[in-house]
Amino acid sequence: MAEAEVEVRARADARLTHQVVIDAVELLTPNMRRIAFEGEALATLSVPLPAQWLKVVLPASHDGMQANRAYTIRHFHPDRRRMEIDFVLHGDAGPASAWAGSAKVGDVVHLSSPRGGYRVDPDAHWRLLAGDETALPAIASILDALPVDGIPTYVVVEVPSLDDVQPLCDSGTTVFQWVAREDSGRVPGHLLQEMIAMLRLSDARAEVFLAGEATAVKAIKRDLVQRAPLARIDAKGYWLLGHADHKDKT
Repeated sequence: MAEAEVEVRARADARLTHQVVIDAVELLTPNMRRIAFEGEALATLSVPLPAQWLKVVLPASHDGMQANRAYTIRHFHPDRRRMEIDFVLHGDAGPASAWAGSAKVGDVVHLSSPRGGYRVDPDAHWRLLAGDETALPAIASILDALPVDGIPTYVVVEVPSLDDVQPLCDSGTTVFQWVAREDSGRVPGHLLQEMIAMLRLSDARAEVFLAGEATAVKAIKRDLVQRAPLARIDAKGYWLLGHADHKDKT
């Protein structure tokens, strides 16, 4: 099957929805809530890569409008017909955050088929995984999937507060750097940009996963390209400050 045909079919499959029921909810940190879904429909799904994502179809609003938003799959247990997704809470600022903050066990939800994902570069000499709180589920799933190969891995994460720091998988060669905006009034992504600018990068072949606020991601990517002969930068603008339902063009 031709590559273009595979992509068309993948896009068509992604538009299919699968009915699931909320099985559990857990407040991981003040600004992150994990929701577990279960249902027989999950038996038909495949999630072979870390950082795969899907669309969560939100219940219709009072005016009849129905929205959907993209979220990273944090855990998938096909044998248990169970999937876990971590949602960043922004109060009632957006329909997805408002829904995630009030969702309860027993609620019925529809999910699209998974797409995307991250492929580890076996020839990399070092790795950088960086992003803001919206990138945490993807970064965490990538760390879970990394081979124990002794390759240095640098993780840089910007979060709203130090209470939002999460325990992540450490292969023994992982260096974690967390930075919190707290009540500084700093624009999201600026502290992440400053932290990465201070990194001393090797000229050896590297791979980078970078995600978060789109303007900051673009600026960080421009900086990284100039500072090291990187083999691959996987950069994603998950959201854009001041805009709803941002479409990534990073």
